Amino acid sequence: MKQALIYTVGVVFSLSALLMPLSASALGLSFGGRIIGPVPIPCLSILGPALWFTDTPAGGDDVPLHIYVTGTSVGVPPAHIGQEILGLEDTLLGCCLPPTYPSSPLTCSFAIYTVPAPFQGLRVQLDGVSV
Repeated sequence: MKQALIYTVGVVFSLSALLMPLSASALGLSFGGRIIGPVPIPCLSILGPALWFTDTPAGGDDVPLHIYVTGTSVGVPPAHIGQEILGLEDTLLGCCLPPTYPSSPLTCSFAIYTVPAPFQGLRVQLDGVSV
């Protein structure tokens, strides 16, 4: 009886470990298009250093504003205007220009007051860019 329970728990953990990457990628929405101006702007998000960029949606129903967070995104960040990009996006995020410090995902804290983040977009979860 005890061995059957241990075996069952082992099978459940093994299956969940195998299916975890599939469920994580299923939570993202696909996007793609050509990077348009301005050049990807370095900024700070609550998740760390990031790049804010815009793209022309290939399908027409995509949000054209994206944030590539260097610590959590998988892939290569966009480098210049004209690159093609395909990937998965997941959650709304804000980022601020560097000397500001993020206080929440959509605001920036300055010395005395908090304002909406100047750059907002969907976080890039996974991407691939052209040369």
